[in-house]
Amino acid sequence: MALSTRRWIGLAASGFLILGIWMLPPSAYRTSGPVLTSPEEARAAQLRRELRRARDILVRTRWADSITPLTLTSARDGVAVGGDPRVVDGATLDSVRVRVGEELARVGSTGRAVVGVFIQPRHFAAPDVAVADVNRVEDTYIGLLDGSPYCYRVIGAPGRVTHTSAPLRRVSLSPTRHYSNILGSCRLVARYGLPGPAVLAWLERGALGFATEPVHDPARSQRRLLPARSLFGLGGPSYWIRSRSVARCLAGIDGSCGRLLSDPVSEADEGRSEIQHVVDRSPVSGIREEAYGEPFAHYDNYLLADLEADFGARRFAAFWRSQHQVSTAFEAAFGTPLDLWTAAWARTHVGSLEAGPGLPGSTSTGTGLLLVACAALAGLWARRRRVA
Repeated sequence: MALSTRRWIGLAASGFLILGIWMLPPSAYRTSGPVLTSPEEARAAQLRRELRRARDILVRTRWADSITPLTLTSARDGVAVGGDPRVVDGATLDSVRVRVGEELARVGSTGRAVVGVFIQPRHFAAPDVAVADVNRVEDTYIGLLDGSPYCYRVIGAPGRVTHTSAPLRRVSLSPTRHYSNILGSCRLVARYGLPGPAVLAWLERGALGFATEPVHDPARSQRRLLPARSLFGLGGPSYWIRSRSVARCLAGIDGSCGRLLSDPVSEADEGRSEIQHVVDRSPVSGIREEAYGEPFAHYDNYLLADLEADFGARRFAAFWRSQHQVSTAFEAAFGTPLDLWTAAWARTHVGSLEAGPGLPGSTSTGTGLLLVACAALAGLWARRRRVA
């Protein structure tokens, strides 16, 4: 074999190898957490985790014991607002009360439950051994006390809170459209009353995160969770797709979207699992923390708002108050299986993945064009050498 031929074969093989390595996806999602190198470090990490769990359960129990009665006794016109002067002043609380009234008027509150908002330090009522934590938390408590239904939010702030601080600032849908969302998921309780037992248990199993936004945000749908692949196959699924359940749902596998919606923490990441551990063992109904997201990132924050908009208030109320399990209540109220609606919602707002092995069309097209260009350059170079 001539030297020039071997050189061309070697160059072609090297090019294919480099192109293959460049386009192969990572084998797994890698976290940025510390790598534990010894049994002692692993045990210490486990003890810190257990300490944080115990601290968080104790804090939520103390919050519920003190704030739940306060919500019912201090409510005026069905609204209770309060805060610790160390983190919030009276003017801000007055602004919060006004905006809560506006939100209740917008959603059409029926007075079926007392709603409230309380702002206090992040580590209020925490034991002295509390683990350092600088994240803001937003807790939701839903329940019944002495026959009186309630839903209130506790905003645990690491520092001073004003009307422009998250989550008190208004959310912008466009330069001319804004909305207030201080009540969060409590707006549904204000409108429809307490959910049925099975629906409430579902909310506390992670579905409360589907109700945090009161309105669909079109700007978020335009920024898809799955970035479009480039000409040569770069991009691909976002790191937010952190579970097999989400990937199966986006790939259109039958039943996967329904299972994901009915049990959103079934394959949750470690952060969500830790939060769910606290919810399961304390009076809190839901915890929203800055560091952790939902199955579809921020896109599913308005999933229940979309469901309400698609089928109307009467059908949504039937689902919300149903005494049946979630999947049965969903189909009875809306006339469509849970899985079918969720799959359609995910395709519209999140995107889709291709199931099974194979390359996307954009990748194959880009690779073919690159090979044609290389072949053309090689032919041109060979012709110039013969002419010379």
